[in-house]
Amino acid sequence: PMLNTYHNLNMDFELLEWEIDKNIITFGSLPGTAQSQVNFESVDMYLESRFDALQGIDAIHPLILIEKYVNEKGEDQFYVEDFARFAKFPLVQIQHYLMNLANKGFLFYDFGEERITVLPSLSRYVLAKSKQGDYDVIQFNSNVNGNSLVIVNAALNIQSKDLIIRGINKIAVSDSQKVIFYPRGGEVKILKNRDFMFNGRIFAGNGRVNLYGREFYFKYDDFKVDLQQIDSVQLSVPLKPPKYDLYDNPILTRVKTVIEAVSGELIIDHPSNKSGLRKGSFPQFPVFKSFNDSYVYYDNPNIFNGVYKRDGFSFHLEPFEIDSLESYNGNGLWFAGTFKSSDIFPIFNDTLRLQDDYSLGFTRVAPEDGFPLYNGKSRYYNEIYLGNNGLRGNGKFEYLSSIIYSDDIVFYPDSTTLFSNALTVNEVNKGIEFPQVSNTNAYCHYRPYLDRLNIYQTEDMFSLYAGKSSFEGNILL
Repeated sequence: PMLNTYHNLNMDFELLEWEIDKNIITFGSLPGTAQSQVNFESVDMYLESRFDALQGIDAIHPLILIEKYVNEKGEDQFYVEDFARFAKFPLVQIQHYLMNLANKGFLFYDFGEERITVLPSLSRYVLAKSKQGDYDVIQFNSNVNGNSLVIVNAALNIQSKDLIIRGINKIAVSDSQKVIFYPRGGEVKILKNRDFMFNGRIFAGNGRVNLYGREFYFKYDDFKVDLQQIDSVQLSVPLKPPKYDLYDNPILTRVKTVIEAVSGELIIDHPSNKSGLRKGSFPQFPVFKSFNDSYVYYDNPNIFNGVYKRDGFSFHLEPFEIDSLESYNGNGLWFAGTFKSSDIFPIFNDTLRLQDDYSLGFTRVAPEDGFPLYNGKSRYYNEIYLGNNGLRGNGKFEYLSSIIYSDDIVFYPDSTTLFSNALTVNEVNKGIEFPQVSNTNAYCHYRPYLDRLNIYQTEDMFSLYAGKSSFEGNILL
């Protein structure tokens, strides 16, 4: 492979093309290839399987043998003939031995002088195997199909030094923290020292957090992603009661409510622990932090056909943080903020938590003197529930001289429906007069902006005038 010291990548390709009067260098495969495969690897990448495969049938691992020779010699250059004598192998055999390692990117083989230069990746591999050095697992594997004469997998702008790579299905950034990037359109822009930008999805915490958005900026040295434009945050939590798969991992289910319009950052691991070898020393990672504003909306068509329009009905979240993404459970999720309900209730502060139906919502009790409904046209007392089954209540509703108790109330932006347990219309004998009315079970439909409360008989007749008469039918108040 070719070593790219600006981006700090090893580049393995078949064909490089550059028209010298242009700023673009392209990388791909030889003409006539049906599928072009080009691989770019971090110079600090380590794979245990690759290390083990290099040993073959040798008694001493080749990388360890060369590392020992270089340490004894005190320099990272040597002649092939000298190393053959040290290893006690025939010269021809040692030439093939070293050429194989050069092809793998561990050495530079100067065939003219028969001299070897040991590259930094060799000592990094030895240290990684011994668990003494940090490493990463970052690869950009490009696969592009096509029927053109030449297929381009990547292009380097020699003026800006940006490297655009196409045909990338996924990028496993951390196998220990289970963080994978899925670039939209298979394209990433590589900047200096393995920083890169992409649009698409981030899979973190083994699936507990999925981030969808644009202009994601991975910073290698900080080992984090700046998330400028997150369209939505999809959370998942373990089932309750817990269930496990064949590998003893908890089975997750999606939280039915997504968080939208977010900006923030995902800190994958401590910058000194990109390998995850010291995971026990940094149990808080990965960490997701939100900045500025974010929102939860309840306009999903599954919630009363999307009646809660987002322009007036939303939960505005304060900046929040979720740590230990790989191990958190639903009990640890909470999001403080402000609830706006299209003037059903006054604006108030509360906290979203995971509900029994795996949506984000809250349960709260109205103040002792109740909440005004619809800008004061009526009043409500007791419990309010918000979740994926809408905005609901269990308590006392007052309109004009009526008092209705119900444990099944649904609040809509333009109306409220109630199935009453007890219903009373108090007598009014001044102005617009009302007789005294009472009942137990009835269906009530309140339309505040039409100043109408329809009460429909469902079982017993209505009692009027303090029980002196009965009425069968419906009532409009």
